[in-house]
Amino acid sequence: MWIAGLALLVVAVYCGWQFVTQTDSRSMQLWGAGATLSAFAVGMIKLWFFMELQRNAILREVKRVELQVARLTAALHNANVPARDAGH
Repeated sequence: MWIAGLALLVVAVYCGWQFVTQTDSRSMQLWGAGATLSAFAVGMIKLWFFMELQRNAILREVKRVELQVARLTAALHNANVPARDAGH
């Protein structure tokens, strides 16, 4: 996916350069649309990567909480504390 993002960035820069160097308005509109769409696609890829990183962080935290609950359960079981009295 990084390669796709890099390729789209190159396309955006190329389209932007062509937009600047064109003389007629029709060509400028087409190259400008290409630059805009490819820059938008680069932004979407970055957003997708950000969401993946957040998902991994959330999963890591959930696993930590599960481990703490398992340790607490084991400690309560080893101490023979009834579950109804565990909170007091």
